Amino acid sequence: MLIHLLVFAVGVAFLFGGADWLVKGSSNLARYFRVHPLIVGLTVVAFGTSAPELVVSLVAALRGNPDIALGNVVGSNIANAGLVLGLAAIVRPLTVGRKTLLQEVPIMIAAQLAFLGLAWHGSGVSRVDGLILLGGMVAFSTLMLHRTIDERASNLLRGPCDKDSPWKCLLKNTFFVATGIVGLVFGSNLMIDSGQALARAAGVSEWVIGATLIAVGTSLPELATSLVAAYRRETDICIGNVVGSNIFNVLLILGTVTTVRPLAVPQSVLHFELPAMFLLCLLLWPIMVTGKRVSRAEGVLLLSLYGLFISRLV
Repeated sequence: MLIHLLVFAVGVAFLFGGADWLVKGSSNLARYFRVHPLIVGLTVVAFGTSAPELVVSLVAALRGNPDIALGNVVGSNIANAGLVLGLAAIVRPLTVGRKTLLQEVPIMIAAQLAFLGLAWHGSGVSRVDGLILLGGMVAFSTLMLHRTIDERASNLLRGPCDKDSPWKCLLKNTFFVATGIVGLVFGSNLMIDSGQALARAAGVSEWVIGATLIAVGTSLPELATSLVAAYRRETDICIGNVVGSNIFNVLLILGTVTTVRPLAVPQSVLHFELPAMFLLCLLLWPIMVTGKRVSRAEGVLLLSLYGLFISRLV
């Protein structure tokens, strides 16, 4: 028991160290390439922090643990919207841009609705469904590519990210991003392994493990990155990280996993966890529209809703 707690603590250290380097490097790279930090949050940072969910869900599905794979995706999306965004907003109120409200947040909501609809249609997500989700991922990536070009064109007058030479600046911050992602993935794996051992010792089911402990474990990169971003006043990266991760979790991760191995969805999950995931993500839109920010009070609300979800499961 003690050794698992120790490994868990080491994992936390790697997560927050990796998050700090990832935010620092990606923010500087955004300035270097004259791209808005939100785009970096929606792409590089979101993909980097979603890597643990992808690896864990894929391995779980291949090993014949579909409940862990499915619970990880659903639980991670709920944790991102409730726990991660809630705590980040409590640290610092988060400003939300107009384009985010009109483009990325509706795409995130549409992705959750597509997941819900596909699961209800056949009480599971098939290979064909997985290919549809991956097609959505291609469309989203294309949109981000076009937006990156537009944002870069509108910010040609921005200077370099710091006082270093361009190549030194580029290499240094690329190293920060790469090392940060490695730290996040390594720390997550340490936490998941130790967390699984602790949970199984307590006799918890695989679905509950997937939707709570593993989901929170794989969402800790998002949590660490968002908290650090909020503290550093990089609220664009914070918002982009959460919204982008929820899009990646459904379109990329669920799409990849179900293309490899279809996942059945239990009736209890269809009637509670999936609707809860969709409704919580849907709630983010009116929260963000009012004042174009997520206030501390709204952060407390999101955190409370996540607490209610966890209490319902355990």
